[in-house]
Amino acid sequence: MRRLTLPLFATLMLCTAGLVAAPARAQEPRGATEPADDGAVRCKVYSIAAREAKAPLPKELMEFKDIFSKIPFKAYGSFQLKQSSEVVLTAQKTGKTKLAGNLVMTTKLIEKILEGKNKVRYRIQMQIQKEEPGKTPRTEVLHNMTIKLAAEKPMFVAGPKENDDTLVIGLICK
Repeated sequence: MRRLTLPLFATLMLCTAGLVAAPARAQEPRGATEPADDGAVRCKVYSIAAREAKAPLPKELMEFKDIFSKIPFKAYGSFQLKQSSEVVLTAQKTGKTKLAGNLVMTTKLIEKILEGKNKVRYRIQMQIQKEEPGKTPRTEVLHNMTIKLAAEKPMFVAGPKENDDTLVIGLICK
């Protein structure tokens, strides 16, 4: 009887250890601002006019004060938010955002990179284009770049001149 009980006890212990070792993980609920897991990424695009003349930073740009006080943006004396808009990026579809005047920016998500437990980066293709309407509409690419952007971290790029201003484009993705 003793020999039969020991193997039965050992089998029961192994089964119990197997159940304890691999607990099921509950799925965390998504926040309202987090995109669905279909590869889509929500981004906020800022169009900012940078000028040489000194002026205080507007309150709508105060969260970026540290960025604008460093090179290359420290060369400008003032910044004015022209507009901000949201765009949803996917690998299948190119997003288009009007910047200012006849300038538009097209963006496309190339890949989502997971680095570590909670660190996400995005590789995004950006093009700043000048659209000229008319009988034969024309599009001229002014800037073409591929950027690597950390999730929820702002990135700013000095773009083309518009009148006396330099257009600064900002992008924050979640």
